[in-house]
Amino acid sequence: MKIADKIYTFIFKLFFLPGEKKMKKLIDDYIKKVRYIDVSKEGVVIQDVKKNIETNVKWNDVTDANYEIDKVTIYLSQEKRKIIIPLEYHENWYELIVKMPEGFLNYDYQAVKDFFIKLKNCEVCGLIAVDETDECLICGCEVWNSEMLKFYQTKNEYIKEMQFDFFEPINDDDKIEINNNHDSVFKPYKKWVQLVEEKDYKKDSVYNTIYRK
Repeated sequence: MKIADKIYTFIFKLFFLPGEKKMKKLIDDYIKKVRYIDVSKEGVVIQDVKKNIETNVKWNDVTDANYEIDKVTIYLSQEKRKIIIPLEYHENWYELIVKMPEGFLNYDYQAVKDFFIKLKNCEVCGLIAVDETDECLICGCEVWNSEMLKFYQTKNEYIKEMQFDFFEPINDDDKIEINNNHDSVFKPYKKWVQLVEEKDYKKDSVYNTIYRK
């Protein structure tokens, strides 16, 4: 399922499930599934949203690993255990597959390289992160196509609105940073065009008052 499809499903349930309790449960269920992966030279740590450590693996304890398009399996020497880390709900999963240490017999390092080679440029976030479904793995935006003319007058109008949403700070007092050097795994698109400007985020800006009604 595409990221966009997940969002549509989430919003549909959010607005069409009656009752505050059901809405809260839906949000809580989603948040409970999210995990954060931290990869270092020593190993990999997986935490939940409350920063509780669920998995702490040292590379010295790993005997082998296996890469698949939607999951990574790590095999441990201790009691022949294995840990499966799926792509879904796991932030920084792509960093894990890139920074996997060399030397694991069954880890397909070439398949990982081929995956990144096939990625295309994203005109929204400015990274080379668009997969074969024409959706960006970072910002979740789809590549411009003629069907979007039903909702936008021009391609630039669509891209600017998506850029506005992507770079918009979570909190009002957060610093606005608009650039394509914001990821350690996905490379920047050299010919990326920044359409949204810092001034567009001001409440009294022309863009905010006219185009963002």
